[in-house]
Order: sequence, then structure tokens, then C-alpha cells
Amino acid sequence: TRGTGDHGISDLNNRIRLSKTSIYFQVIGDIDELNCQIGIARSCLNNDIITHEQLYNIQKVLENIHPYVR
Repeated sequence: TRGTGDHGISDLNNRIRLSKTSIYFQVIGDIDELNCQIGIARSCLNNDIITHEQLYNIQKVLENIHPYVR
């Protein structure tokens, strides 16, 4: 640790400190969970190339959303 303790606060990449109960962390977690679920769905597809590609494209969009969630 850096000696600051947890105290329910987390640092973001831009050095902003937010409560771990902030809606920011909820949104990021929800996006990550959706992305994981889509990945599971993709892994279950058998020879459905079109759906596989569509889901892959959705995952790419979700990954690109992260920098804009503030």
C-alpha cells in the first residue's frame, strides 16, 4: 500500500479519487460484465459466423466506451 488506506475510496487513472459506491464504478462494472457475457455467448456459437462477428463488433464498441465514462 501507499499508506493512504482504503477508506472506501479508489483512484482513477486521471488521479481523481471517488467513493467505491460511485455510479462511475457501477457503470464500468456493468459494461465489463456485459462484455464478459457476450464473450461467453460467442464461445457457445457453432458455425454461426455472422452472429459471432456481430457480437465481436459489439464487444469492440463496449471496450471503446470506457474512456468516455466519467
